Amino acid sequence: MGNNNDLDKQLIDIDKKIELLKNRNRNLIQKNQNRINKDERKARTARLIKIGALTEKYFDVYGVSADDAEELLKIFSSYVIAKKPDKFKSKKERTDKI
Repeated sequence: MGNNNDLDKQLIDIDKKIELLKNRNRNLIQKNQNRINKDERKARTARLIKIGALTEKYFDVYGVSADDAEELLKIFSSYVIAKKPDKFKSKKERTDKI
């Protein structure tokens, strides 16, 4: 009878360890996803800053408000889209042309 109690305790201990490992695994997966998301946000922020700086440089719009810059870009957007070289087009844009 005492042997069954020992086995039951061992099973309970094993179940607890399994649950702890599952929780640890979930936490590690979440931490990894958070790191990936953070890296993606950083890359996007850096890209947006570079594009903004290039827009200021090539359109000579230093100190212009965001609304005014948007208005200027809208003026040229249809031309740029129509004349965009293939290397800058998305895969969908290239296949739609066929």
